[in-house]
Amino acid sequence: MYLLFDIEIAYLFPYAMTHASVPMYWTMNLFLAILVAGFAYEWGMGALEWREALRAASLLVDASDALVA
Repeated sequence: MYLLFDIEIAYLFPYAMTHASVPMYWTMNLFLAILVAGFAYEWGMGALEWREALRAASLLVDASDALVA
């Protein structure tokens, strides 16, 4: 997710500085609203819950170690 927001800022800031007009303001707000909606969706779906993902990954590693031994 960091990469997504990092790229978004890298593209939006120079664009905002060169196209400072009212229609571009609303266009950028629409883009940002879509981006925030996507972030909220990912958060709601649990994609940002690292504890459970790490626990599941450690269980997979433990299971594969048991199969090898």
